Amino acid sequence: MGTPQKPAPPKKPIVQNGQMIFGSVGGGKYLSLGEVIKGLGISPIYNGVDYSKQFLQYAQPTVNGQVVMAPVTKSSELADGISYLIGQYPMLGDYLAQKFQMTEGQKLPPGFAEINWRSIEAAGGNMFKAVPPALASANKEIANEQQAIAQLRNNLNYGISAGIASATASQQANAIDNIQQTIENWYGAAFPEMTQWLTNALTGLITQQGDHLINHYALMDVLRGEVKPPGMSDATFSKIKQDYETAFPGLVKYNSGKGNVRMSEKQYQDYTQSIMNVATQYGAPMPGRNQIAEILNHHISAAEYTQRVQDIYSQVINADAGTRSLLKNEFGITHSDLMQYMLTGETPKDKKALGLPQMQRQVATAEIQDYANRVGLKGLSFSGATDLADMAKLAGTAGNQGLAYGVNQIEQGVLGASRDVALTRSLPGANTPTLNTNTLLASQLAGFGGINQVAAQTEVARAEQAKVAPFEKGGGYVETSKGVTGLGSART
Repeated sequence: MGTPQKPAPPKKPIVQNGQMIFGSVGGGKYLSLGEVIKGLGISPIYNGVDYSKQFLQYAQPTVNGQVVMAPVTKSSELADGISYLIGQYPMLGDYLAQKFQMTEGQKLPPGFAEINWRSIEAAGGNMFKAVPPALASANKEIANEQQAIAQLRNNLNYGISAGIASATASQQANAIDNIQQTIENWYGAAFPEMTQWLTNALTGLITQQGDHLINHYALMDVLRGEVKPPGMSDATFSKIKQDYETAFPGLVKYNSGKGNVRMSEKQYQDYTQSIMNVATQYGAPMPGRNQIAEILNHHISAAEYTQRVQDIYSQVINADAGTRSLLKNEFGITHSDLMQYMLTGETPKDKKALGLPQMQRQVATAEIQDYANRVGLKGLSFSGATDLADMAKLAGTAGNQGLAYGVNQIEQGVLGASRDVALTRSLPGANTPTLNTNTLLASQLAGFGGINQVAAQTEVARAEQAKVAPFEKGGGYVETSKGVTGLGSART
């Protein structure tokens, strides 16, 4: 037997007995070793050969004394291909042998060749992603077991089958005490009629002959309107659900939301109280129960709601007429829509809900534009005001303060720039000024408009010197019979 030739994928389909077998895996691809190497994170080079560019091959019977290599294209060749690879790149070959459960004799158990081949085909010819038969079977068993456990847990701990044919007086009394305490905690003095009605309804489930529902978790599921017990009328169950939504508006929707961390009734009550406390503290309108549901399902925390009241409601409600006019004309924010805007970021002009950062930007933009107008700094564009608003937000955050602090910092810079606004105009007979509003602002506020602050300050200084230069020249002279007078400089 001659020396095996270096593996090289054939460029044309292989034909055996008049049948083309190329492309039987992966939509016209051979079994790439590169995908396995990439998945394992191992070196593609072994003994000078780059196996990332090779395919799984096997040695065909000798022809004229030499070994002829061919790509693996069907299940019956898989074991031979892996065996050959073990001799060429042991780490790579051993991985495939273990994955597809080859025996020490480098053979596949009966039937495993076809099963492995189907799993490779299902993975699009990617041997690394293919699920080996043992693992696929185990995964299926685990999934079935998890499903059975979940069903059992639901039945025993939370489901209606927690009802039992007989229960002692002590068991029933304990169950009644526990559910009464829960109802009192959830509904209490705020809903006295609901409290009494629900207590009667749930007590009836506990004392029901032949089917005593004494499991507290199951009773809580009924109280939440999540599980309808046998024998309960649709009208009664509907009222239970309605009462729960009245007491905890939006909680069912929130807890059923994908990715949301479940909120308990106690947490909901604390959340609601925090929202109401903020409204009282800042004199904002007290949100109704449906509005609290809206706040919750817009994923607004109590801390963020506090910031919304401070940065949005308080800022707008206390703004002067110029700011309110700009908010209305540029963003569609009006006093009558302010509450809805604060809660959701929506306005009649734009139904797209905005987050707090965008709302802060809008309010700060209008405030800064109005201030620039009042101090006489003309030429501030809308985009320039928006950039300044972003700087105000950043200043407020860096100073661990609210938006008002950041806006005040920016307004100080705007005021400084306004003192040099004359430099943006030319005197009669003078050249066109080289300064504009952006340069003045950049000289006061580092980073504005992408202008270097030092360069902007230098330009302002030069413009100031050029502005006063005509008044600093030497005086003219007068020649009379007594001599010449008036020569010299006006500077001392």
